[in-house]
Amino acid sequence: MEDTECSFVWLFETWLAAMSGKAPCSLVTDQNRAMKAAIGRVFPHTCHRFCKWHILSRTKQKLAHTYSEHPTLIDELESCVIESETINTFETAWMSIIDTYDLRNNTWLQAMYNIRQKWVPLYLMDTFCAEISKAQKLETMNDFYKKYFSTKVTLEVFLTQFDLSIENHYEEEAKADMDTSLNLVTTKTASPMEKQAARTYTKAVFSRFQEEFTESLAYIIQKTKDGCISEYNIMKDENSSDTFCVTYNASNKMAKCSCKYFEFSGILCRHILGVFIIVDPHLLPPDYLLKRWTRKARDGGLLEYNCDNHQDDACQSITSRYDVLCADVIGCAEKGSGSERVYKAAKDILQKAYEEIIVYERNPARVSQRDAININEDVMVDDSMTDQSLPDSRRKVTNLLGQFLVSSWSP
Repeated sequence: MEDTECSFVWLFETWLAAMSGKAPCSLVTDQNRAMKAAIGRVFPHTCHRFCKWHILSRTKQKLAHTYSEHPTLIDELESCVIESETINTFETAWMSIIDTYDLRNNTWLQAMYNIRQKWVPLYLMDTFCAEISKAQKLETMNDFYKKYFSTKVTLEVFLTQFDLSIENHYEEEAKADMDTSLNLVTTKTASPMEKQAARTYTKAVFSRFQEEFTESLAYIIQKTKDGCISEYNIMKDENSSDTFCVTYNASNKMAKCSCKYFEFSGILCRHILGVFIIVDPHLLPPDYLLKRWTRKARDGGLLEYNCDNHQDDACQSITSRYDVLCADVIGCAEKGSGSERVYKAAKDILQKAYEEIIVYERNPARVSQRDAININEDVMVDDSMTDQSLPDSRRKVTNLLGQFLVSSWSP
């Protein structure tokens, strides 16, 4: 693929079609100009940001001589970008670094400062980016390919390695799910809110929530406005230069913080938690427990979700229809593997449903006349799998489903 705007436009449009026309809310890339222009054309409403770790890495190269003389510079710069809690703190720390190391005339740092709204997290808190920690270094696709692949391998070897690496990724994910299910997390307080979060979140997300919750206990909270919609100033100590404002609506028990951490990550910040402890120290409102961070993120709701949101999109291509149905089957598998009794019932129900699909495929007019689906139709799965009247593409799908349904699973 050529590194041109047209090539990236084709790539993003192809990806958009595969996603049934749903554009991402945020997108992180390097500073490739052709890619930036293509994103503006294909994803005009997407928040496009540059990877902070990529920029900090390049800064090491651009300031190699200064780094060699001042080894602490990199730590100070990373702390400025990642740990600053307010824009004012960031600006002050940045200028202090510039003056301390005499970098006012460095064109690279000046250029990065001029585009700080595109890569410094504090300027991007309005957009949901699903980052539970600004300091977390997520594995990028570039890291992924460097880890598993080489430009010297053939396409056949590449595809084999890719499949194996994806399987490894799913296996690690399954281990994490199992660890969350079997091992209880430890709460640090008797707070009902912390206990609620421990029951609801995955272990990794609860660990991040717990950090915010325990930190909230150390903050000073001052009420500045009373009424149905009250306001609070939150600070670390009386001499702190960073003050955060939390607005609390008593009618719906919802709150907003000037730090906008919840909008950025989907996890409540220590400032809002501190206010909740004062005004309503019981359970957190459900709206603050995003399903994507919970133990049941992939549990249930798949069939309903697909029906409501993808009914029209699913008709557009075989890939879309296949993806939606796979999501439904995965939901059934997760529910059905809970116990031996449920597993046997799920196997029986799925096999009968599969048989009914074959009946409908052979004679849709006949089936459409029924008032209800008869899942007891006398059709053998083995016969339907070998039906040569089916087109090759459909036969491959039915063969796969048949193998899936008659395989010997164990809970």
